[in-house]
Amino acid sequence: MSNIALTSTTLSGFLETDFQQFKDVIQDGGVNAIVLDVNQTGTTGVGATFRRDLASGSTDDYVVEIINDNAGDDQVVLKVQQDGTQYGIYAAKTLATDITYGVMNADNSSGGGNTSYSILSRYNSTLGTNHFYRHLASAATAGPVMFIHQDNAGDDQDALFVQQDGTDGEGITSRHYGSAGAAISAQAWDNEAYDNYANLVNMSSKATGVFSRNLDSLVTSISVVSILQTNALDDQPALNIQQNGAGDSGVKITHNNAAGYGLDITSIGANQYAALRSICTTTSGMAAAIEKNVASSTYPTLRVAQYHATGGQPVVELRQVDISEGFIDFVGTDTGAVATSTTNSNASVTVEVNGTKYKIPLFAV
Repeated sequence: MSNIALTSTTLSGFLETDFQQFKDVIQDGGVNAIVLDVNQTGTTGVGATFRRDLASGSTDDYVVEIINDNAGDDQVVLKVQQDGTQYGIYAAKTLATDITYGVMNADNSSGGGNTSYSILSRYNSTLGTNHFYRHLASAATAGPVMFIHQDNAGDDQDALFVQQDGTDGEGITSRHYGSAGAAISAQAWDNEAYDNYANLVNMSSKATGVFSRNLDSLVTSISVVSILQTNALDDQPALNIQQNGAGDSGVKITHNNAAGYGLDITSIGANQYAALRSICTTTSGMAAAIEKNVASSTYPTLRVAQYHATGGQPVVELRQVDISEGFIDFVGTDTGAVATSTTNSNASVTVEVNGTKYKIPLFAV
């Protein structure tokens, strides 16, 4: 049995002489048509066209179907090689309805319909212009729905870049219906022993944002989270926290390390008035409460220190506008009356009242 290559070298597709080759294949049972070669040598027109103009009542199948029916074949069904400067595949649609799309890649290998598919260039759909879908149980999955992999260590570009120029809507919206996991989880793996991740809206703990790092000091040189506002002309806060819920605090810090500070604020601005400011606008609250309930403590409850020998300012300033009230209210056990003495005091401290310095004598107990 001989083979024949169906070839057209005309400028405008197959003509009558070319169809004679098809006729030979049909009439001669001893001929196999194994190659269809369309080679366009002209400078105008398209190389090949498959066209159908029939309503849905007159059609029951695809315009073109390519089938590789042998399960043992390990070759690609369709290969497109584009050596030019335009697209490898261009899918254009002219019907502007929400059910049309340019490209749909469906997988129904597990049976029961299309259990996973990707739709590109869908028109006016609430599911998005590009839609990636999967409906498979965990036994039939071993990876994410979509995987973006940048595998070259020398590449200095982003793996994913999202630009939102619209006047509404988010740059990225993640909706999570499960009871565990996270709506958004960003993970950075240095090696198998260390891991970093940021979970935004963690479903199991119900925390809106979780930033975690499990690395020792040998491989870290910066904080877990950094908020940087680097424009000197920006007059807005770098961080704004509003707590309208029933929680007992707007910010809660739990410090488990034996050294360091739960909150460390460094003030470096030349015109900065204070490193920390607390304002209370309710009649039933305090601007600040510093409390400790620990037996045999090593350090005092509060330390206010001025370490510079020529600081030139008092350590603490107490400003009381209501002259009918005291500056300080000592709440504790009364140690009893103190006998006055005409002798010199054992020590003294300097205080200021409205900028005028005074000495308070102190006597040994």
